[in-house]
Amino acid sequence: VVKVLEKWASEHDTLAEKSAIRAEQELQEEILAEQTVPVDAEINVADKQCNQALLEAAARGTDGTIVRLLAEGANASAVDGYGRPVLSLAAARDHVPSMRALVYAGANLDHSDRQGRTALIAAAQGGAIEAVGWLLKRGANWRRADHQGETALQWAKRNMKRAVLMTLQEWISNHGSKKEREDMRAQILETNMLLIEGCKIGSIDAATRALLDGGDPNASDSGALPQV
Repeated sequence: VVKVLEKWASEHDTLAEKSAIRAEQELQEEILAEQTVPVDAEINVADKQCNQALLEAAARGTDGTIVRLLAEGANASAVDGYGRPVLSLAAARDHVPSMRALVYAGANLDHSDRQGRTALIAAAQGGAIEAVGWLLKRGANWRRADHQGETALQWAKRNMKRAVLMTLQEWISNHGSKKEREDMRAQILETNMLLIEGCKIGSIDAATRALLDGGDPNASDSGALPQV
């Protein structure tokens, strides 16, 4: 169990490192948004084909192509054959510069697909940590659930996307209502206690499960956490 915890700590970024990465990402996004990209003569600007090309570019993360297509009149709210908005396709693949261009062009942050899943939920499902952070900062509705009643937080936990789960937990702890903050504190404490118990009995499976659920490798029996 000790080896599992040590390996986990060595493989995951500290909060400061994550903040630095996000700051650098946002700087790159600003640069991209200010770029003037020449129109590609090979792009077919017929509405249907242009929108299809936009959807494909979002899925691939080809930012320059997205900027060109939007400049040619592609619909920033286009959806694919499954009803998935172009913003969700970009979010699921963690393509923040593409998302920024789409939102600037009018894409709705909370546009959902046929299952009621928004870009934030799509990003949480896929573990797209930068996309989740970007969407939260720009006002995406983190309380919104899909047609199954699952929120981005619940999807992150179900899909074992620990970094996304912790980001959402931190956001709720800072921006939720009083009850939401209290509930989140109780949930974090419970997970940490499960991690501690798993370590005490030498259960790698239990410890790993608790870590994936957002458990803190530095948690103590006292359960001390910053006040909400």
